Amino acid sequence: MHRVRHQGAAGLYHQLCRRPLGRASDQALIHAWKGTGARRSDLRGPSARTAAKSGPDDWRDAARRQEERHRRLAGRPPDPLNGPADRTFNPDAAPYLWATEYPWVAPDTFRIAGRSVLCIAGSGDVPLFFLSRGAARLAAVDVAHTACHVNELKRAALKTCRWEEFLRFFLGGERRAVGFLRDLGVPSDVDRNLEALVWDRLKPLVSASARAYWEARFHPEASPFSSLLRPTDLLCPDRMPLLADREEFERWKRSARPYPLFPCSLEAFLAGGTGEFDLVYGSNVLEYVRADFAASGDEGGYEAFLVALTRLLARTVTPGGTAGFYAFQGCGTAAFRERLSEFKILEEAGFSGSMVPLEIRSRYLSGTRWRHTLLMFQRR
Repeated sequence: MHRVRHQGAAGLYHQLCRRPLGRASDQALIHAWKGTGARRSDLRGPSARTAAKSGPDDWRDAARRQEERHRRLAGRPPDPLNGPADRTFNPDAAPYLWATEYPWVAPDTFRIAGRSVLCIAGSGDVPLFFLSRGAARLAAVDVAHTACHVNELKRAALKTCRWEEFLRFFLGGERRAVGFLRDLGVPSDVDRNLEALVWDRLKPLVSASARAYWEARFHPEASPFSSLLRPTDLLCPDRMPLLADREEFERWKRSARPYPLFPCSLEAFLAGGTGEFDLVYGSNVLEYVRADFAASGDEGGYEAFLVALTRLLARTVTPGGTAGFYAFQGCGTAAFRERLSEFKILEEAGFSGSMVPLEIRSRYLSGTRWRHTLLMFQRR
């Protein structure tokens, strides 16, 4: 996550909200978004006119420059404008293969049929979920470049594979998925021939950069996905519609059209003035940013970040639209209640807040349940 350290609200606002929009990275973002059918009124700032002259691969060039900049920073002392070099998320961060959040537990919270959505790319599950709920226009951002590669592969596989084929391609040979696949009547052993056949089918459907990333991971000796699995992955596969329900899989499949992916942070995309959205869903970005500032010893940094992010949301979320975030805490806990005061700034900026409690259970973890919360802020 790219961050701006505390330097007073005015200075931070200048950095995130008032910086010139003519830089190459901003032009590339706007150009890529313009190619998705956005209305002319969706394009803001002086770079909108020059963006039309940019080449289709400009956003990848911008991503490469950002990655080079990150690597240069990694060898220097922390810069007050960029935060410590060991940010939780950066261009080199490992991707998530499966979602660890479960917004689909409360699908009616997201009334987005026919509306526009901006979300975190993550593992690709959340963007595909929003498309399945009828989003008319969707863009996804992620500061980790490899997350974009996961999104491309998963969407292409969803669109071209049968349900059983999809399950075996991603989960075959994974020890923690054996019981789940067995209960579905799907073979759980690895099938390298199937992997090769599916990958050959997917190659033409992903970008050159994604193809190069996955090509290096597909080989006969090991699964291309095992090393990407985290301890929290697949704890509740039965709570993931894409995996657990054939009918939901088919629903997601029908709606899985290509969507633009931007390798940058949420706040960088918002600061680029790339249009208005009815829903901006930031996943659990706030939790990560808060933890990073705490780890760096910057007591005022997170508050300043919220000030800047709120200004960006106020100019991006449409009237009546929503900014949403996911919290891996139950709304009844003392720690969560202490955090509620942080969001007064959103209410002062014209957002009305509400909480949606989520309870996640899995038959594969008997007696265990998680309480999470969706934080929804509707712009008045």
